[in-house]
Amino acid sequence: MIKTDHIDASNRFKAIIGTMNPPMTPPAGLDERRQGLINNLRAAGAAASTEFSSTSRSRPAARP
Repeated sequence: MIKTDHIDASNRFKAIIGTMNPPMTPPAGLDERRQGLINNLRAAGAAASTEFSSTSRSRPAARP
């Protein structure tokens, strides 16, 4: 649902900026700084996922 809502909002935004005077063009991609932030978050997420899965297997199961 979040993904479809985001895509819908993005498409509406693109339609609106096409009618502006003077016309605007949305950027084709992220600038270097923001792409670096995304890359850092992805790397941290992968590292956390690996760390979690390795520690969760070594711990005994919780008792009810």
